[in-house]
Amino acid sequence: MKVPALVLALALGVATAAEDKEQGSQRIGYMFTQVPIATALYGGGIPWALDAGSVKAKVASYFLAAPVAFGAHLWFSQSRPFTQAHRLGTSYLSVMSLYTGFALPASLIDSRDTRWQVAAWSSMALYPIGVYGGYLLGDAYQAEPERIRTQANYALGFGLLGFFTPLLYFEDFGAHREAMWRIGLAQSVGLAGIGHFISRYQQSGPEAAGGAKLGLANHTALGMAAGLLTAAWADASSFRPWAGGAIVGGTLGFMEGLWFFHDSRDTRERGVFTMLGGGVGGLAGVGLTVLFWPDGSGYSQRVTAASLLAGGAYLGYAATYLLTRGMQESHAVGKRPGSSASLAAAEKTPAGWSWSFQPVPLVTPEITAAREAMPGQEKVSWRYSIPGLVARF
Repeated sequence: MKVPALVLALALGVATAAEDKEQGSQRIGYMFTQVPIATALYGGGIPWALDAGSVKAKVASYFLAAPVAFGAHLWFSQSRPFTQAHRLGTSYLSVMSLYTGFALPASLIDSRDTRWQVAAWSSMALYPIGVYGGYLLGDAYQAEPERIRTQANYALGFGLLGFFTPLLYFEDFGAHREAMWRIGLAQSVGLAGIGHFISRYQQSGPEAAGGAKLGLANHTALGMAAGLLTAAWADASSFRPWAGGAIVGGTLGFMEGLWFFHDSRDTRERGVFTMLGGGVGGLAGVGLTVLFWPDGSGYSQRVTAASLLAGGAYLGYAATYLLTRGMQESHAVGKRPGSSASLAAAEKTPAGWSWSFQPVPLVTPEITAAREAMPGQEKVSWRYSIPGLVARF
């Protein structure tokens, strides 16, 4: 019994050493990220918040802030476990807190001098909250650090969308430059928060269904089509309403698709077929537009073309989606944060009923093994199916 105990002790020692090495590298990455951020924030923010006019004070503050930032982050990282998820979480939420502390005062306060002083104070106050909140986020996703990257990507994408959409609000950019900038800052904070929370519906990992991402792209495209149709019905006469309709419609379609496919088990094959179905449906709409092109005003022509094109795409997608209902991965589970689903649990869960449409009669082989049959002596029988709805259970 001494040998197995010795082997077990050595294995545990090697595993502990590897874990310590991994945590050490993550702490180093944390320090190299956060110490420069804290030095720049407090070294530049304190003189600005106090309205210090001395050049010496402004320069010296950076040199004085550096050792304090180093000591504070060293104490924080050494006094607790530190994994990749913790490093990613602290990096993500610390930057988010800094941007929020800067953007909200800049968008809400009219006076420029007061605006930047409040922004300095709020950024310095929110930064440690962001670091600690990021560590707690890492605690929640230690087993799934990629989820934090997904949250950061969603927050960044939706934040950029909110920042740049004010370009569509005004015709005269020069006369409304400051208004567009301030509205964009406020929108970017709000939409970044929305992106953070809706990212939980994004499937990830090896258990994600192969057709979920394609389905998300399909719903985004259909949302853009609905936005363009709305612009046509509203008699949009310039580029801005058309672009705004496409952006808003695509964003809503993307968000709806996240919810629709969050637990989907669609195969990649189904995603491709539904994409093609929507495309050929749109082509059918183009064909009908050519046949029934109206005479008269440009408004009626735009509405007819947009309605037939969008309607054909929607009908083609819906019909193909219904016809391919049997194309599902029985082993895939829509994995989300906090979910304990696994492949083993998925195999124990009944798949339930699934329906598909069979347009033509088919003859399919069915292999059955007799109870006393030797390997290679299985019995092959033929199964005939007639056209119509097919139920699998």
